Order: sequence, then C-alpha cells, then structure tokens
Amino acid sequence: MPLKHDVSSSLKQNLSCMKQDNISLIVQNDKQILKVGENVLSASNSARKGERARQKIRSLGKTLEKARQINPNIKEASDLVKPESFDTVVHCARALSGYNNDSEAHHAFSSALRVGHATLDLAIGCKVFLRPQSTTRQGSRSR
Repeated sequence: MPLKHDVSSSLKQNLSCMKQDNISLIVQNDKQILKVGENVLSASNSARKGERARQKIRSLGKTLEKARQINPNIKEASDLVKPESFDTVVHCARALSGYNNDSEAHHAFSSALRVGHATLDLAIGCKVFLRPQSTTRQGSRSR
C-alpha cells in the first residue's frame, strides 16, 4: 500500500513486515508516528532496531485508536501530547493494560509502561518537528 508521507526505505521495509490491520493503517497515515519510527531506526545500530521501531509505532497506533474511541476530538498522534489530552492518554494506558478499578491492578502493567514510553518519544518528536528550523537558541554564540 502506498504511504501518505515520505519515509526512509528502512522504515518502509519495517512497515511492510507489520501485520496489516487497522493499527497498521493508523500508523501509515500519521506523520508523527512515522517520525517516531524514523527516530528509533536512526538512533540505534542494534540488530533488533527494526523490531523495536515496529513495537513502538504499533503501541502508538493502538493508543491513538483507543484515544479516538474515547475522545472524538483527537485526530492525529500529535493531539495526544497536548495537555488537555492527558486524562485521555491515562485512560488509554489503563484500557490497553487491562486495568481493573475494583482490584486496582493491571492485567499487563507492561502495556501501560509501553504507552508511557511511546508517548514520551512522540512528545520529543513533536517538539523537534514543531521547533522552527531557522532560529538559534538564546544565549548561543556564533563563532
């Protein structure tokens, strides 16, 4: 399936290895999730970096899918890192980890952690993506 956004050949290859379902469609159509995948692939020289990238972007895709079910105002992954979406993301993490309110326990607490780590990577990616390219940092000196 052709991608909506330009991505590297290594990310295209990793996307083609993913299970083709609703989550993969969400991932392929969201620019910020793809950016997180690019960042994971470029940040590591590990032999398992492709697997790590697929896990991270799938986790973000699941979170975005659940967030859209909870809050119809969330359209893309960058909406998840907005302060007003914090409660929605927490609700998503609980839902994806099988949190039980009565016993106050998670069925799979690692899923909640994965959502948190993936959301942090998304926030970092959005910050880099939204930062103006032509400005310099205050206090930096040119040589």
